[in-house]
Amino acid sequence: MRLAVCSSTGGKPFYLKLYHGEPPMKEDRRPQEICAIWINHTNRIISFRKEDGFEPRAFLSPDEQMQYALEKCSNGYRSNDR
Repeated sequence: MRLAVCSSTGGKPFYLKLYHGEPPMKEDRRPQEICAIWINHTNRIISFRKEDGFEPRAFLSPDEQMQYALEKCSNGYRSNDR
């Protein structure tokens, strides 16, 4: 770290941390939306809502979620969502 002085601090010294290359990314503290499908393999049913007895499957994006749902439906699964 390096000691620096800046007019915005009223001339008081502050520490300036120097990085080699890119500074580290700040953590994104915003809540992330979870893309999930609940699936019942025995009865071949999928749902976009939490259902008792269904196994959850999480996805990184809504596009991946929809692709998975369409794939399951084309393989004989049905949706119980109305």
